[in-house]
Amino acid sequence: MAKNVNLLIVDDDISLLETIGDVFQDRGYNVAMVEDGRRAIRLVSRRYFDVILIDIRMPGINGLETYKEVKKIIPTAAVIMMTGDSKEELVKKAIEEGAYAVIYKPFNVKRVIKLVEEAVKKPVILIVDDRIEDRDTLRDILVDKGYRAVLAKDGYEAVGFAQKGDFDVILLDIRMPGMNGVKTLERIKEFRPETGVIMMTAYSMEEFVEESLRKGAYTCLFKPIDVEKMIEAIQKVRDLTRKFREEEHAEILIVDDDANYRETVADILEDEGYRITKVETGIASIEEVKKKFFDVVLADFKLADITGLELAKKSSQ
Repeated sequence: MAKNVNLLIVDDDISLLETIGDVFQDRGYNVAMVEDGRRAIRLVSRRYFDVILIDIRMPGINGLETYKEVKKIIPTAAVIMMTGDSKEELVKKAIEEGAYAVIYKPFNVKRVIKLVEEAVKKPVILIVDDRIEDRDTLRDILVDKGYRAVLAKDGYEAVGFAQKGDFDVILLDIRMPGMNGVKTLERIKEFRPETGVIMMTAYSMEEFVEESLRKGAYTCLFKPIDVEKMIEAIQKVRDLTRKFREEEHAEILIVDDDANYRETVADILEDEGYRITKVETGIASIEEVKKKFFDVVLADFKLADITGLELAKKSSQ
């Protein structure tokens, strides 16, 4: 049984949609089903999904374009593409874009179940490097070792991904144009202090390496990357992060236009070890819920821009 695993199925074939949905619901998954790409994009903008099954051939926006938009919103989701044509160009492009797998119709349901269960269990690594060759090489290595990989081309994209997804480990190049690795690390640690980060560099940059370690990086790997050392470092970081999260308290969002009340409640809960986010309006709270998962939302029933009841409905969608 799969507890608290959110699964989205996107297919214009209603009978297939309902059949697969029933199978996964019976196995304990939280299943949502939509008939086209645009509805899927709207839904993932409001809810988090661990795994998404998308049909490649659909009217309107096709599965590949849907996949690209979905991954911008939920970079950590494992996306499995479905198709009835093994020769179509969209299949090749889906794999190139980083789809977790492609399954062909008519498919064996047990095979689909196995794929989804495997995807949920695999750790997700964010690779941040401005060199596309280095990103692709590391992705291929990690996928071969049983990980899932998400690629970011620079620090700005990495920060955006880290805000939207909870990665097991981040591999972060130090020397990048725009926002370098040290600044990227600093930004990510502001809102994901528990995330394990491993720095990478091809240069002798002792000052930047030392600064990275002071700001919370686990270690630094030098290019060309020693694969065995990288895998060992990733496993150690995962162990440390897992231990931290097991001791961690719930994530709570406080929504109230009374600043004194917000601060008072926040102080009390933070003293108890809870992680707190505070906002003044209902609209601001909806934006926070889009960014990450909250275990509890404490909202004033009468807000200036939206009622507490309306907020509860929107937050649960």
